Amino acid sequence: MGVGGTLRNVSYEGALIDSRLDLIDVCQIFPEDIEDDSPFELELTLTDSREKTWLIRGSVRWYRVSELARNTSHFQAGLLLKDRQSRAIAKGIIKSVMNMKQKGDHVSF
Repeated sequence: MGVGGTLRNVSYEGALIDSRLDLIDVCQIFPEDIEDDSPFELELTLTDSREKTWLIRGSVRWYRVSELARNTSHFQAGLLLKDRQSRAIAKGIIKSVMNMKQKGDHVSF
């Protein structure tokens, strides 16, 4: 089980996570013992349009949760990539996007 969302503003060192959450999703993301403004880590499984997946790990540097509707929240977070493998995946995404843009292809991750 996991929380769906979108990865935006990918750089060699980090990315922006953008997601809609219900109460169950919030419980999956935030550890029970977290204190306000405490740093925490996330693992993300990225899936591209061809159903290929990658696992990246990072430290949440900032986050914002705002209420959208009665039982739904909007979650955004800045993720600092934690390890060499995660940064290599981000670099590969950037390279793929740049190649697709040069060819005029539609870019979807």
